[in-house]
Amino acid sequence: MLMIMDPLRGKRLIPCAWLFLSMLLPVWAGQAILGPLHVDQSAPVGGDGLSWSTAFSTITDGVAAANLVGGGDVWVKEGHYTPAAPISLGDATRVYGGFDGTERRREDRDWRAHGTVVDGVGQGFPLFTADGVMGFVLDGLAMVGGGGANADVEGGGVNIASSQGEIRRCNFTDNQATGITLTGRGGGALVSSSVVIISECEFMGNRAAGGTLSGGFGGGMAVVSGSDVSLSDCQFNGNSATGGAMGGEGGALYVDGASVTVARATFTNNSASPGGQGGGNGGAVACRSASGSVLTNCTLYGNWVSGQGGGLFDVGSDVTLINCTFSANSAYSGGAFAGDGTGPALTNTILWGNSAEEGAQWVFSGTGTPTATNCNVEGETYDGTVNGNISQDPLFGNMFQADVHLQPGSPCINAGTAVGAPSEDIEFISRPSSGGIDIGAHEWVRILHVAQSAPGNEDGTTWETAFRDVNDALASAQMGDEVWVATGVYAPAATRGGGPRDATFSLVDGVGLYGGFAGNEQARSERDWEQNQTVLSGDAGEPGDSADDAYHVVTVVECQGRTRLDGFMIKDGKANGEGPTSG
Repeated sequence: MLMIMDPLRGKRLIPCAWLFLSMLLPVWAGQAILGPLHVDQSAPVGGDGLSWSTAFSTITDGVAAANLVGGGDVWVKEGHYTPAAPISLGDATRVYGGFDGTERRREDRDWRAHGTVVDGVGQGFPLFTADGVMGFVLDGLAMVGGGGANADVEGGGVNIASSQGEIRRCNFTDNQATGITLTGRGGGALVSSSVVIISECEFMGNRAAGGTLSGGFGGGMAVVSGSDVSLSDCQFNGNSATGGAMGGEGGALYVDGASVTVARATFTNNSASPGGQGGGNGGAVACRSASGSVLTNCTLYGNWVSGQGGGLFDVGSDVTLINCTFSANSAYSGGAFAGDGTGPALTNTILWGNSAEEGAQWVFSGTGTPTATNCNVEGETYDGTVNGNISQDPLFGNMFQADVHLQPGSPCINAGTAVGAPSEDIEFISRPSSGGIDIGAHEWVRILHVAQSAPGNEDGTTWETAFRDVNDALASAQMGDEVWVATGVYAPAATRGGGPRDATFSLVDGVGLYGGFAGNEQARSERDWEQNQTVLSGDAGEPGDSADDAYHVVTVVECQGRTRLDGFMIKDGKANGEGPTSG
């Protein structure tokens, strides 16, 4: 069965109770609210928020109005907003950024193009708070400069306590949680006693700083006190947990007495520094009593600590790692990770190129040994005969440039186990792509490239040697391959099938056909299909003459579930013939 994929991956359905609330007609300022409340920083003071022309001028006013009527949508126009105090979310209050100020439907916004920045300019408070509320949403916002260095602050960007909600498509940058005398937890966000779903977010350059009584915990985020947090498709880059009376822990993510499920995340260049009572722990992730926590399809690259666990520090948790890749992490003890007890349980995971004075890849203070199944661990003597583990160069693309994609000939290809393995990899590539499950976060696939501007030597292996015709790439493709097509308008050759009206793009069983590339991407996740419009056109005969347009632009015959058509505009088909060329 053909699956035509929605390029806007990661969309979630709103629970029915929330949807019902959004359909109510609450009263504000004596009027029925028939839709969202609007915020525009350039609007004059005194607006009622019922339209873009009468918008509130601050997010604080928009959120307060929604809270007053029991919740609702708050649409925020692009701009730079500087609240004078924390913005307190209420039940079912949903804040969406990324509008240009003309939209009538939320689906029409382009949150990437119309940046909505909430800037605390280091005033010493969290930008958003949620305390004892249900159904809040933050979506499409950039949170900058929350918290500050001169006050006890936890959760510099967002502080969530005893609440339930979602955070989507948000950037947390240069926020700070500071412990002057107490603990600084969650530079970007603190989640305490809450259930939160976080997706497609970036945490960059956030900091948790320790004070005179404790340390800094969770530079990017801290999850504590029985919370249950789901993280997916997130990036943590350059966050830090700095020491005070104690060493910092969890440069990117700190989990204490809580549980996290992390899928398709990257942790890069995060760090935890020492304090008065020892070195930092967990350059990327630190877990204490975090049983039930799972990391799947994650890469931990270039993180460091002066203490234990360059990538991961695990105490009393026994975290589960599935199809993860640890590389170029460093520590005094346990370059990839360190812990007590038996440590993490690893499946299909690579530990390669990590460094430490003690235990270059892993080290444990307990009496047990880690459970490793179908893993590739540098420095061990694994030869594939015990639990499928190996110790061979994984042949990364370029380990010195954070490229840990597997290259042809890698011993990790087809060497994993299907037991417990995710159905897709970190870039949504189907597992298995060829033969069997691969070890590591990235599933290896052969990529065939198509670009109209390619100079020649059309073998499709790179953008520089790309095919110029989509059908040439499809003719070379085999099950498990992907065809990446750069922006442009492509018509099937008129000579195929006997004439222009019979010309078509015929999908190949088990092959993914993806449009929307600029022509320089190295990972499918880097493409912008909206910006790089890629058209499959049925104008296969005389240009502009609809009389000889193809009957069918794309045809699908005997293709199964892994066949993909994704990121294209399809136009100019004219099925006005008889029999199979009609309808």
